[in-house]
Amino acid sequence: MRILDKILHSETGGDAKREASLEEPACPHTSVVAHWEMPGDIGRPELATYKCESCGQAFSYYEARQYMETPPPVVASISDSDRRFG
Repeated sequence: MRILDKILHSETGGDAKREASLEEPACPHTSVVAHWEMPGDIGRPELATYKCESCGQAFSYYEARQYMETPPPVVASISDSDRRFG
């Protein structure tokens, strides 16, 4: 059993390594969507609230602009030859 215990519970931090690999990466906020409260406000970006549909985080107009105007590193790293259009 000692050998098995050493393999499963290594003294080099095996549990910490497993936990680190299970951590979720930070959301790149690739799906930020505008939501308006009043129908008359639709189309006025400064009156909208913005929500990332992936993680649920809410942003102000000024915070959301950076995600809507600049592609995140995840998308920017895809080359034109890698993109496939249906």
